[in-house]
Amino acid sequence: MRSRSGVPRHVRAVLSCLWARSDVTLSLLGSRREMPWLRAHLTDDWLAAPTLEFPGTSRVLQGAWSVLGAPSYEQLGGDADWVYSPADAFVATRGARFAGTIHDLYKLEAAAPRESRLGHYAARLRLRSVYAALAKRATVIFTVSQFTADRIVRLLGVDACRVQVIHNGVGSAFLRGAEDANDSPLKIAGLETGGFLLHVGGLTAKKNAHTLLAMWERGEWWRNGYKLVLVGNHHAPYYRLASTLPGVMFIRDISDTQLARLYRQSAALVLPSWYEGFGIPVIEGMGCAVPMVLSDIPAFREVAVDYAHFAPPGDTEKFVSIVDYLLSGRCETSELSQAGRGIAARYTWDACAARIVECLSSMSPCR
Repeated sequence: MRSRSGVPRHVRAVLSCLWARSDVTLSLLGSRREMPWLRAHLTDDWLAAPTLEFPGTSRVLQGAWSVLGAPSYEQLGGDADWVYSPADAFVATRGARFAGTIHDLYKLEAAAPRESRLGHYAARLRLRSVYAALAKRATVIFTVSQFTADRIVRLLGVDACRVQVIHNGVGSAFLRGAEDANDSPLKIAGLETGGFLLHVGGLTAKKNAHTLLAMWERGEWWRNGYKLVLVGNHHAPYYRLASTLPGVMFIRDISDTQLARLYRQSAALVLPSWYEGFGIPVIEGMGCAVPMVLSDIPAFREVAVDYAHFAPPGDTEKFVSIVDYLLSGRCETSELSQAGRGIAARYTWDACAARIVECLSSMSPCR
């Protein structure tokens, strides 16, 4: 839950916003073994939340729910109008309606790059049963982009009226201007304002670590004092490779306030991902008015529209060319970046939670 990846951040933010609403009554459903860990990774407000705990682990019960449809939420002692999961999971119910969430179908995409063949197919097998249960039994499926909604309809055969697009949000720390945020010089040794490129999300095959590192090696910007700052959790082979390159810095644990400062003071945000369901760093970067170089994939186009520079995800030379242009000082980015800030301001976690409540309250997701 501390991860900077999209799903844990979505879970934390949406649950916190729902908990703060006076028109919603919430309780937590989780395994007895994992509940202390879950509470520790949510906000302090959740310490007062009522809980329904079950024995064992959620992984085991998730399998039973998806394959057998039992034991139901009601058999575990639950009593609610809706059971809602903000993550990719299914809960069997008898009387309550179930609202599930699918963030992306990366594991089901035949052409998706993968870290390891065994791990990929194990995850794919597990998620297939979850998605099949969602497709068959969920009253409504929330997802974070129209791109993912279209893939759900096509790959899972779900009627489009059962799929509701509710975009991710951006925290308030990313919507304040540099003046309002009282930005001070970065407290990280070796970093100067405008003297580094930024990547957020971790080095993985999905994030196209190969192109990112090849771009950095080919561009040789470190010769002019630039750094490449990598924020997130990294898969071991890419971490080892990046560690051998000059000018690369790793940051793992960082607050929203600190990350927003990195965005605002970086020369550019570079995200060459092969596949995304949404792309929270894109909307955060737009909120911080940072120039962005993005892979030309549907989810990024949907979020950033025309407020970024795009390159084919495997085209290293194109990424190098765009970054060279941004660093040359010949590119006027202020108007483009300020327009992006206006777009980002529309994406808030409160708005995301409000749309969820609106949908569930309507009792008719196809309306």
